[in-house]
Amino acid sequence: MINKTECIQNELEFQELGRRKVTGKYDGGTITSDAGGLLLREIEATNGYIQDFAGCFKDHTKEKKEIWKEIKAKALAGKSTINRIEYSATHLEEPTRYKKILYDEKMIDNYFIDKFIQIREDKSPEYLILDIDTTDDPLHGHQQGRFFHGYYDCYCYLPLYIFCGEELLSAKLRTANLDPGNEALPDIRRVVKRLKDKWPEVKNNNSW
Repeated sequence: MINKTECIQNELEFQELGRRKVTGKYDGGTITSDAGGLLLREIEATNGYIQDFAGCFKDHTKEKKEIWKEIKAKALAGKSTINRIEYSATHLEEPTRYKKILYDEKMIDNYFIDKFIQIREDKSPEYLILDIDTTDDPLHGHQQGRFFHGYYDCYCYLPLYIFCGEELLSAKLRTANLDPGNEALPDIRRVVKRLKDKWPEVKNNNSW
């Protein structure tokens, strides 16, 4: 008779939060399904994705404190900070009164590719297979660019993703009223060029 040992981990140890111990257990019954933040925190602590991504933005509120003190005393036109980022310039330039946090579009476009190359820095791949796909991002309000999609049966955005295996190389927001393949070629070309510049010896069966 073969004895089978069943290994069940009853709890998970996460990064400590200050002096507090963070432990995940499975003996509390049905409590919440919104604990993904803990897992994301572990990923961030290990890889520093959020910290690196923050380098794609320039926060001018920290550089011009005296001007910002004056502005804070007045009502701003934007609904929120995220709203002002969304409608700010697509490159780093002098901030305006209502747009103090600016983003670098090129850095954001290259961020995931740079991370992918960094992970494989010492491994020159023989070939790379890119997976281009879209998925629905359901909307629950009247956001700009809101359209109904018959296949997903909801109002949604339809972002375009480019993966290599499990690694994300590109993510672009698209509206659901367009064919998923529309405007995909420039993103594919951009990703392929960056990869070919890094690894020119990688086999290529197509000419972009």
